[in-house]
This record gives sequence, structure tokens and C-alpha cells, in this order.
Amino acid sequence: MSTVLHDDTISNDIIDLVMMILPYTAPGKTMPATVAEQLVRRLSVLRRYATKVEMELSIHRLGEAGATARAGLDRESVVVLDEFLRDPEGKVVKVDFDGGRKK
Repeated sequence: MSTVLHDDTISNDIIDLVMMILPYTAPGKTMPATVAEQLVRRLSVLRRYATKVEMELSIHRLGEAGATARAGLDRESVVVLDEFLRDPEGKVVKVDFDGGRKK
């Protein structure tokens, strides 16, 4: 048994629709109502599919923007924390969370 591959890309479906329309673009040719109805149905499906792809892409872009913002905030917080831990004389102040206990 052979496997049939089906290409579900919007661009290929648009090419298929163009090929469906081309025979009716010659002067004097008219498109039958059944063909027009098929085109409208397929365009409606493509519109819904394109909307879903656009929404998914926008979610990914928002995620990337958030990651970039977080990285910037992390860098800035390290700088601020570093400045906070140093006194005006340039000494480094370290907090002893272990209460002076030696390990």
C-alpha cells in the first residue's frame, strides 16, 4: 500500500484556486455557478486556516518579545544588585546567611 501525501499549505491551495479560475479568464468565458460555489467554499476554509496560522505566529512573536524583555531585565538587575552591594569606598559587602558557621 502506498502513502498519499497531501500538501496543506495555504500557498499551494491558492495556486490550485488560480488554476481553477484561469480557464474562465479568457474573453467570452463564464464561470458556472457550481465552480464559483466551490471557489467560495475553498476560500472560506483557507481564510480560517490563515487566521489560525496568523494567531499562532503572533503568540510566538509575543513569547520572543517577552524572552527578550526578561533577558534585559535580568542584565539590568545584576548591574543594580552589584551597585547595591558595593559601598562608596569600593568595598564589597557580602551577606552572611549562614550566621558565621563554617562548613
